[in-house]
Amino acid sequence: MPPALGSWEEYINKKCEDSTLTVFLFDTTLLTGVPRDSLVVQQRYTKKYEYKAKDLEKASWRVVFN
Repeated sequence: MPPALGSWEEYINKKCEDSTLTVFLFDTTLLTGVPRDSLVVQQRYTKKYEYKAKDLEKASWRVVFN
């Protein structure tokens, strides 16, 4: 995140839709088989996680992906 955007909390609350940070994970087969610009547009992600700043704060701003 560029420093001009402030803290992660500020960025999430001001710049993210519904004050929710969305994280997409992609399997390598998707990355090699689907054009990158159409991955999210076509909902071709492996997993999707959505976090509010308060949820991230409770988790000490650490997210573990399995």
